[in-house]
Amino acid sequence: MIIHVYSIVRNDSYILPYFLRHYSTFADKIFIIDDHSTDNTVEIAKANPKVETMPFEYNRGMNEEDFNDCFEESYKKYSRGVADWVICVDSDELVYDKDIRATLENHSKEGHLALKTTGYMMVSEVLPNGMGQIYEECDSGVKFPPYDKPIIFDPILEVRFGEGRHSVTIPGIKVERTKILLLHFRYLSRDYFINRSVVLYERIGMDEPMKKYRMRRGLSWYERSLKTKIKVI
Repeated sequence: MIIHVYSIVRNDSYILPYFLRHYSTFADKIFIIDDHSTDNTVEIAKANPKVETMPFEYNRGMNEEDFNDCFEESYKKYSRGVADWVICVDSDELVYDKDIRATLENHSKEGHLALKTTGYMMVSEVLPNGMGQIYEECDSGVKFPPYDKPIIFDPILEVRFGEGRHSVTIPGIKVERTKILLLHFRYLSRDYFINRSVVLYERIGMDEPMKKYRMRRGLSWYERSLKTKIKVI
């Protein structure tokens, strides 16, 4: 069984080592598509023997259609006819199962072609800073239905991603709901969330009132989640 992972990255030198350590435990190949990084993201990716790096061919800023087209074009070109499963994720999203290769093998035997994950937003008060898996340091979070996403599928399918890959259209195919987790590591300390959000808001050209609103909303969610989080891993 062959598993391919795809991710579009930009200045992800902090989170990328965690991403690669995790997916290297079960993926046969990891395609890292670099969106004009200015830090050492590409060097980190190239140091991993399972990684193939590619440039992001668009340069229109935060254009969701570009991102979605890139994912769709890439898996069809490199994985169709080669891989049994592809996983399309952002750099802070980890697909997790205790024995994911065995789980995916079972889904293949049952004839499933597209799998919906069970999503959690992971929450930490202290920024992880180790050499192991990130969920060994940040193992708690809250259930987050928008991350119940069918981002694991057979590359023979014609998949169309919506904004943020939150909506995925696979015409004529039943998507199988699974217990495979999708862990989103966005809230890795208060400062981490603030710093990443500022960069994002600037890049997409968000106006000041909306920046303040989004920041207040995000920090409010973070504070509430610290009180309600549960152990996930």
